[in-house]
Amino acid sequence: METYGSELPLFLHDGESCFPTGRADSPISLTGPYPGLVSNNVIDAFLLNAERIGHGIEFAKLPDLAQLYAEEGIPLEICPISNQILGYVTDLRDHPAVTLMRSGVRISLNPDDPAIFGYTGVTHDWTAAVLAWDLSLSEVKRLIVNSIEDAGMTDDEKDELMTVWQTEWDEFILRIVEEGAIDSGYWTNPEAA
Repeated sequence: METYGSELPLFLHDGESCFPTGRADSPISLTGPYPGLVSNNVIDAFLLNAERIGHGIEFAKLPDLAQLYAEEGIPLEICPISNQILGYVTDLRDHPAVTLMRSGVRISLNPDDPAIFGYTGVTHDWTAAVLAWDLSLSEVKRLIVNSIEDAGMTDDEKDELMTVWQTEWDEFILRIVEEGAIDSGYWTNPEAA
């Protein structure tokens, strides 16, 4: 692609399913061996220097690898509703993404084939995650910022979007403070907002 004056980032769709691609107790892994069957395509993605991973819920089984992703700042695109519809998680409160996020792995919330599932946009995924994961205001902010910073857009487009978003976020925070919503106990750690 450099020949054409363009460079495509490597965004891989890995670690979505519970279907094992490795073999049981495989010693061939980045930081393994890992007990049981794991989807080793997330290991391949790391070795290929992927810049972003679609899904990645298999990281819950690979904490050492998840830590490497966290250290490198490689983000995961989490699709909560899709993961539940496809049976990877039965209860969104038990989705591994919240544990991964709280352990330092960068995540963003995304829809996955919403037209197939009968909805559009990301509102449903965000609502489900905020409620099921009992996200704090600072965690919601971090997810939004991650979504912008990790988007497949140019730096100028990201900067423009971040500026617009920050203005709207600041207005939102002012409004909920004025309305007393932060004092309700639902949103915690407003100072981080």
